[in-house]
Amino acid sequence: DEASLQALRAAWQFYKERGYALEKHDLRRV
Repeated sequence: DEASLQALRAAWQFYKERGYALEKHDLRRV
C-alpha cells in the first residue's frame, strides 16, 4: 500500500534525524 509506505518513509526519516541527534548528544556527553 503506497499510503503506508509513505508513512513508513516519514517515520524512518524522523527516526533517522532523532537517532543522529541522540548519537551526537551521547558523543558530546562522553
